Amino acid sequence: MLFGLSQGWGNQLVGRYASERLGRAVTFETLSLHPGRITRVTLAGLVVANPPGFPHDAVFARIAAAEIDFDTWLTLRAGTAPFTALTLVGADVRAVALADGRNNYGFDMTPPVVVVPGARSPLAALHLREARLHVTHAPLAADFAITVETRTIADGVSGIAAEARGSYAGAPLTAQLTGGAVLAVADADTPWPVTLEVLNGTTRAALRGTLRNALALGGADLHLELAGPDKRFLRPLTGVPIPSTPPFRVAGRLDYGAGGFRFTDIEGQVGRSDLGGTVTIDPRGAIPEVTAELTARHVDLADLA
Repeated sequence: MLFGLSQGWGNQLVGRYASERLGRAVTFETLSLHPGRITRVTLAGLVVANPPGFPHDAVFARIAAAEIDFDTWLTLRAGTAPFTALTLVGADVRAVALADGRNNYGFDMTPPVVVVPGARSPLAALHLREARLHVTHAPLAADFAITVETRTIADGVSGIAAEARGSYAGAPLTAQLTGGAVLAVADADTPWPVTLEVLNGTTRAALRGTLRNALALGGADLHLELAGPDKRFLRPLTGVPIPSTPPFRVAGRLDYGAGGFRFTDIEGQVGRSDLGGTVTIDPRGAIPEVTAELTARHVDLADLA
């Protein structure tokens, strides 16, 4: 059985609640309800406004349809409606960071969202179809578009796939990402698989492995490869200033934890010199602290001058 409700009625119950919860205006064209063991609510023509201070003729997001599933019997027993699945269809998101530090993607949630370590969300699945994200970040000199969707990646397991094109740090950018289920990215118990390939200007980076509780930097087991004509071009990708070098190619194991990043088991070449060892970066201070313990069997001093 399907019930359709007008925007005027729906705004009173859903639009107003969402607007108050997110701290900005949320509107939609229609709301439909399909009851059953799992009840589905569909909001069509959903629009999330920009925060104050951003152009009124632009919005943060337009979503063709948002499909929300919840367990009917659990809702009747508990008196609340925890979502079990959320599907976003045709989402267009415009994320902007201005030169003065303001942005339109930070939400003033009321009440604020509290993340409890180890707690599991009742939301079992998040599906994205035909999702697009356009990012303009003035402090990073970045302007790129991302297409993203969820798909079956292996053995019936759902994962995320994304592709980016545009510019970053004023240089051309292309990137491809595949990862595990969207909601599992914050799981502290299950490693989250990720494969990332980036070409930023003339610098290439490839990352493969697993993350653990990535949103809290809980740990990683990653293989990182970097290559390019000059290490100074790594600064936009790493946030660490590096002196100019001849062409390089390095690979090693990347991990993080205890407030720092560790690049270990390094093997590679810088010009005609081989390179190995460990690099540790602590980014918490105003100036990142970098500690390098490097070894080489053959060194051409001109490469390191």
